[in-house]
Amino acid sequence: MPDTIPLTPTNQSGLADQVFIYDLGTELSTGRQGWADATGTFHPWPGGAVPPVPAPDAAIAGPANGQSITLRIPKFSGRIYFSYGRKLDFRLATGGRSACGAEPHGPEPGHPLQLVRLAERLRHLAGGDVVVDAEGARLGGQLALPEEAKGIVLFAHGSGSSRHSPRNRFVARALNRAGPATLLFDLLTEDEELDRANVFDTALLARRLTDATRWLPGRPEARGLAVGYFGASTGAAAALRAASEPDSPAAAVVSRGGRPDLAGARLPGVTAPTLLIVGGLDDVVIDLNRQAQARLRCENRLTVVPGATHPFEEPGALEEVADLVTRWFTSHLLPAPHAAA
Repeated sequence: MPDTIPLTPTNQSGLADQVFIYDLGTELSTGRQGWADATGTFHPWPGGAVPPVPAPDAAIAGPANGQSITLRIPKFSGRIYFSYGRKLDFRLATGGRSACGAEPHGPEPGHPLQLVRLAERLRHLAGGDVVVDAEGARLGGQLALPEEAKGIVLFAHGSGSSRHSPRNRFVARALNRAGPATLLFDLLTEDEELDRANVFDTALLARRLTDATRWLPGRPEARGLAVGYFGASTGAAAALRAASEPDSPAAAVVSRGGRPDLAGARLPGVTAPTLLIVGGLDDVVIDLNRQAQARLRCENRLTVVPGATHPFEEPGALEEVADLVTRWFTSHLLPAPHAAA
């Protein structure tokens, strides 16, 4: 067996931010904890202290958007993490063990510091790529789990899009920062996408969303989370159809530039609070959303983003969408701050 193996990550974030990669773990031959650089060379952590002291820079410069790099991974037991825009702040506690996080953490002053596992502080990075089993179809997805998430939002993309949609990923990152977990996944297999009729088969797309919802409890880290649906374009109709099922667990629904009218007769059956977001310059879709809103019997709201077209490409438009989405889901999926008081 070679001393290292190749790993080639590809940046499909749609962001211009610098990506940093961290290859951290325990060397199998010695039991020492440390990090590996891009060549696969292992570097043990130096001694720590109380309070924790800054660790050596373990960041590897990742690929730019749309590009790939090849790293060498050594033989150790560990994890690979990444960050966007800025490097993670690593600190070393006693015994050369590492702690991570921009916020202070550890036991009360005066007690020995223990290892704070990166997986607990950065669960959203550990979620990663998944395969969703839906009616026997294996669908690629990306699961993001912030620490102590109380809810999860499943994304139903629109026609001609996929789990890699830059706009949906932008909204998902905003949600993750606010607390909810997210699952972006492909609603169709590659073969199914070849038949354009499938792209507009909202009944099929809704079944895939329902199957993904039933698949979630099979992952222990996602079990017990309140569920929300986010749909764009035709995905909005799929989200509303899925939410209208009598046994649907959906606690909230958001449509961005969507076609909720395509859910038709299923709209009165939706009980989850629903937010419809439309661009102010998207006249036809505004009318279709108003028609759909008139058929909803649940708590609902139609919000028009001034000066925005259907793709929300204007400066600040997508940021406003992300803010609206985040506010809706955090108010309907997460418990009120003093609910337990």
